[in-house]
Amino acid sequence: MLPLLLSGLLVAAPVSVSRTPALLEGARTASSRPVEGGGVLVSLDGELNVLVSGEGGRVTRVVLAFDSRSASYPGELPALGSRLGRLAREYATRCFGLPAGDRKMLGERIWQALRNPDTNFPEVWSYGPLDVQVNAVVEDGYSRTLGDSGVVDVPPEVSVRVILERPAAPGWMPGCRWP
Repeated sequence: MLPLLLSGLLVAAPVSVSRTPALLEGARTASSRPVEGGGVLVSLDGELNVLVSGEGGRVTRVVLAFDSRSASYPGELPALGSRLGRLAREYATRCFGLPAGDRKMLGERIWQALRNPDTNFPEVWSYGPLDVQVNAVVEDGYSRTLGDSGVVDVPPEVSVRVILERPAAPGWMPGCRWP
């Protein structure tokens, strides 16, 4: 397979995605692997993964999954929301054909949901046949637990899922594929 040039890095990716979204920025060699049940999981960094799946190699579902145990992330949720919103817009546009007007709104909605601590998750929106769901679990602060060497402070957990899904339909051809 031809290597992909992503953000200045040459990456030999087993994901054969036509019109590959720029969101694979930072992907490393051997950062993608097949997933049981179909699909490919692409690791963008140690905390952010992208799962692309669908029938017959056509991408009909994209999951952006962020997981971290870091003291800094609860305060950085607006930046995380902005990053996930940008990535979701890329996939929604390139894989699912989301129109420009909806594209901007999608990114803003994800950003707003993650920056507002009172958001009632899951947040669900539809843009025609494209469904978008955002789930987030954010712990408030450190917790304490008993470890082998005594009491251990555990950083708060931040877990966010952004799911983009468009069911296959006659006459619709996804803009992305996976092997």
